[in-house]
Amino acid sequence: MIFVEFMSPVGHVALNSYLITHLMKPGDRLIMGESLIHEYLNFNPSSFGDLGNGIFGRFLNTFGGICKINKLQKREEDLVILSYDIAFVFLIKIFLKNYSRKKIYAFIHNAFPSTNIKNFLLSFVKKKVVFIAFTDEIANSMRQLGYKSVVINHPVLRSKVNESNAILEGIVSISNSYDGVVFCASGSSPKKEIEKFAKENVKYLIVAKNKFETSLANIVFVNDYSLYGNLIELSDYVYIYFPYSERVSGVFYDALAFNKKIILNEGAFGRYAVNLFPNNAAFSIDDFGVKKPNFDFEMHNNESISKMKYFIA
Repeated sequence: MIFVEFMSPVGHVALNSYLITHLMKPGDRLIMGESLIHEYLNFNPSSFGDLGNGIFGRFLNTFGGICKINKLQKREEDLVILSYDIAFVFLIKIFLKNYSRKKIYAFIHNAFPSTNIKNFLLSFVKKKVVFIAFTDEIANSMRQLGYKSVVINHPVLRSKVNESNAILEGIVSISNSYDGVVFCASGSSPKKEIEKFAKENVKYLIVAKNKFETSLANIVFVNDYSLYGNLIELSDYVYIYFPYSERVSGVFYDALAFNKKIILNEGAFGRYAVNLFPNNAAFSIDDFGVKKPNFDFEMHNNESISKMKYFIA
C-alpha cells in the first residue's frame, strides 16, 4: 500500500502520523511534498518536491505525486490519500497507472464537493475512490451525491504541554478574579463572535489567540502556539466558533483529549458534537449545568483504529 500526502498541511502532521502508524505495514511507502518531510522521517518518506501553494504549484504537486507513485509502485498497490486538492483529483484517473485495478481511499478534510464546480471536478473519481469521513452527516452527504463513503471516529490526540512560564502564570493570576477561564482556541474565530461571547459571559476570563482592539476587560490575548496544549489544560472551557457543515473541527478533538467542556455554535458540527459527546459539548456554559466531562480517550481511539483497519484492509 502507498500513502500519499498531496497537500502537506502543517495542522495534519500529528493526525497523519497517527493514521500511518496504525495502518502502515512492512513494505508500505509514504510519498509527500518536500516542505514537511522532516516531520515524517520515522516513516522513511519519498519526496515529489514542492512547487508552492499557488494554483499552478498545486497542480504540479499533484501531478508530481502521481508520477512518483507510478515510479515507486512494484505491483498493483492500493492507495491511501491523506489529503488532496479537490481541483486536481481528476489527474489521478488520467495519469495513475493501473487505476482501474486499485483500491483507493481518501480522507475528507476541507475537500467536500460543496459547489457544482467542486462536485464536477471530484466526480471523475466518483466510481473508484472510497472517501473516509469523520461524521455520519458528511458521509451521508457524500453518498447522496453518488460517492462511496465510510465513517470513522476522528482520532483524539493530546497536544504537547510545556513547562509553565510567566504568560501562563499571569493568566492564572488574572483568572482568580473570575469564575473560570475560557480558551478561544481557534485563531480563525471572528472578533465579533469572541466579543459577543465575552459580553454574554462577563464572569469568565476569555483567552483569545489572535489579538484585536477591544474595550472588554475580560478578554486577554496569547498568540504563542507553543502554549496551545497548556492553554487547553488550564482552561475550564474551550470555546469554538465553527460555522462549517462539511468538515470537522480539529480544535474540538484537541480539547476532547484533555476531557474539557467545549462550547460550540449551533451549526451542523455543533449539533453532531453535542449529540455524540453530551457531557463534553454544549451550546453555552449554562447548558452544561451539573454535567461532568466523561470522555473515554482510550475507548474512542481503539474504536477509531478498529474501523480504520476494517475499511482499509
